Amino acid sequence: MSTGSSQQSPAYALIPFTGYYSLDAQAGSFLMVDTHEECTISPAGGSLTCEYFGKITLSPDGKTSEVFPLGTGCTFDGNTLLINVGETLAKLTFSNTSGTSSVSGTINDNPVAGSTPFGPVQLSLWTGTYYLQQAAVQHGGLLEYPYTATLQVNPDGTMLFAADHINLTPVPKYWYDYGMFVIGLMLDPNAPEIPSILYEMGTSSGWGRVAGTAIGGTLLVSIQLQEPAPHL
Repeated sequence: MSTGSSQQSPAYALIPFTGYYSLDAQAGSFLMVDTHEECTISPAGGSLTCEYFGKITLSPDGKTSEVFPLGTGCTFDGNTLLINVGETLAKLTFSNTSGTSSVSGTINDNPVAGSTPFGPVQLSLWTGTYYLQQAAVQHGGLLEYPYTATLQVNPDGTMLFAADHINLTPVPKYWYDYGMFVIGLMLDPNAPEIPSILYEMGTSSGWGRVAGTAIGGTLLVSIQLQEPAPHL
């Protein structure tokens, strides 16, 4: 995978602290760190280029919130987040111990602290092929469930998708959300920034890793059991 200088970017450094932090400022107050990557495959050489993005949601009162995209006025140096936008002034330091991330600092001169049990899930966890279960057919007096390979996540970060449910073809661009475990496939050349289809990655009892789409509640499965596949 080729990522240029993006792996040295503030957004990339923020990924380990992805999560929802309950703060001690007021009841319901929170801080949320969202991160995602957008990856494009070069038509010429098949190499992958990824960019990383982050945004911070602050709710010091637990009733209202404001979102700050990482960039001008919202910076991160690998440990400390500084926000100086409008009426919001915050200095927050992040740390990670034994898999639990914590944050402490000030928001508009008021001390805050919190932690999160949540954490980012790397795309590599979902490496593999995901199959669409077809309608059952009779074979020798028994019902059989045929499968079609529909989504393939490769170890190098590239992806294949069978839009026709027959042939896997390279995905030209996709994004992946580290906190929601969602893959968005950009397949329409006329709307390259809009996902054509979203897959919620997760697990299902008996089936292991799955990829779910809200369209019809269909689940793509990673193993081909001879029983009805679950739905969302």
